[in-house]
Amino acid sequence: MYLSTIYHYSTIYRFSAATAAESTAQSDSVVLRLVNAATVLFGISADRTILWDAEFIVRKLAHFTIFFILGFLLTMLSQTDKRSGLCKCAARALLCGLFGAAFDEWHQYFVPGRSAEVRDICIDFLGVLTGCTVFCAMRRIFVGYDNV
Repeated sequence: MYLSTIYHYSTIYRFSAATAAESTAQSDSVVLRLVNAATVLFGISADRTILWDAEFIVRKLAHFTIFFILGFLLTMLSQTDKRSGLCKCAARALLCGLFGAAFDEWHQYFVPGRSAEVRDICIDFLGVLTGCTVFCAMRRIFVGYDNV
C-alpha cells in the first residue's frame, strides 16, 4: 500500500514537472480525441472556442481525477492503523492530500511556462475529499461500521 501511494505521488510530480509545452501537448491530444469522437458520434464540428473550453475542462478534470485517486489511496493507507477510527483516518488523509495539492502547485511555479493557482489547489482538494468520501462509504458498506 505504501508503494502504490508513493508511486502515485511520483506520478503527480512527473505531471507537474512537464513544461508548459509538454503539458499542452498532453492535454491537446486528449482534446483532439474527444473532438474527433464527438464529430463521429454526434456530427459536431468544433470551433476555437469549443476547443479552448474543452482543453480547460480536460485539464481541470485531470487535476480532480489524479487527486481523487490520491485521496482514495491515502484513506486506504491510513486505515492500516487499527487503533484509529474511520473519521481520524479520513482527517489524516485529507490533511496529507491538501499538503500534496499545495506542494504540487508550488512545484509547478518553478517549472518553465507553468504557474501556481489557488483554483487548482481547490480542485485538487475536492478530488482528495471525494476519493476519501468514496473510500469511507465503500468501507462502511462492505466492511461495516467501526469505531468512529
